[in-house]
Amino acid sequence: MSWQDDKGWADQFMPDIKAVLGRHLLGEASMAEDSKHATDLVVLQMKDLRIAVRMRRRKYAHNPHYVNQFTIRTERRSGVKTELAKLIEGWGDYYFYGFEGLHEGELGIWNLIDLKEFRVGYMRLLADCDRGTFPGEPIKNADGGSSGCGFSYEWFAPELLVASGCGIHSESIVAEAAF
Repeated sequence: MSWQDDKGWADQFMPDIKAVLGRHLLGEASMAEDSKHATDLVVLQMKDLRIAVRMRRRKYAHNPHYVNQFTIRTERRSGVKTELAKLIEGWGDYYFYGFEGLHEGELGIWNLIDLKEFRVGYMRLLADCDRGTFPGEPIKNADGGSSGCGFSYEWFAPELLVASGCGIHSESIVAEAAF
């Protein structure tokens, strides 16, 4: 599949992803803010946030191996800069990594990853690798158009996960990070 095909498929989940992110990146204003400044909600950080999104097809959610890791694209046949290169350059604050639910277009299980924690953990993993190798489990897509690496959540500090859930109405499994 092309990048456009992948993006088109993943875009159907954006309304649900935005709802989930709103629950974790917005907060209620204090009584003083509400009464003095007409403020009911606040964004929990005072800057633009860049959030990468990756959705996986439902067939991968049935395999515990895939559910216990997140993948990042490391190569495209076209030669364009990949997600890993952009993340290592410092782009992105969070990574929303989710799977399609039981029904087409339904959001299933998901994790919200702190990319600062990913970069720190990736550098630690890189330092532990043999010369000429890179961290992660190499993954080749069946069509040969791209490849990536799988990263087990357990390879990183617990702070990597900001929140986890299933669908848009679930409670957070992991406590929200202190903003």
